[in-house]
Amino acid sequence: MNRLFQNAFIFLVLAIAIYSAGCSSQDTDKEGPSSDAIREISEPYEEIPEKIHFQDALLSLHSMNLTGDDAKVSIHFIRGENLSIDGSASLWIFGVKQHRTNYFIEISPTYHDIIPWRAWLPRDEIDFTRIISPDRLLEMNLQVIQDTYHMDEPIQIGELELANGVYIIKSTDSGETTILKLDAVSGRILY
Repeated sequence: MNRLFQNAFIFLVLAIAIYSAGCSSQDTDKEGPSSDAIREISEPYEEIPEKIHFQDALLSLHSMNLTGDDAKVSIHFIRGENLSIDGSASLWIFGVKQHRTNYFIEISPTYHDIIPWRAWLPRDEIDFTRIISPDRLLEMNLQVIQDTYHMDEPIQIGELELANGVYIIKSTDSGETTILKLDAVSGRILY
């Protein structure tokens, strides 16, 4: 959606620029370029990625300073939205605790947002030395995911959540949501 607004804005600016150039009065008998001519941009346009890999989002999270000190941040909840099989998502949401205060941290390719959260978060901290990473989990269960969600190639997965040692994969097709639960340590299907 954000990309749509960016493209619409760029189109609008270009349309105004073209209209203004066509409406300006210039002496057509002059030879050589005008000083008002459009100049070539020397820096190449860098396209903003649509997704961010889980490991990059995790690194970004660890580089943030939530309270202005170096107190430990513990992660208790993870959610990825619009996932690809390689572990990239359009948005990663981390439920974290620091100094007994809860936060949700949203990380996308273009922004991050810190949201104080006064409500409950799962009690157990996620131990990254024990769990399987999202990309590895999806790779291990590729055939199961394809069969469950009736995909030839699982290009997009709606949501992936991790809390209390369980991964939950959700996908909605024609208004029907299908849920797949997997053990976060072994990667095996729970039910």
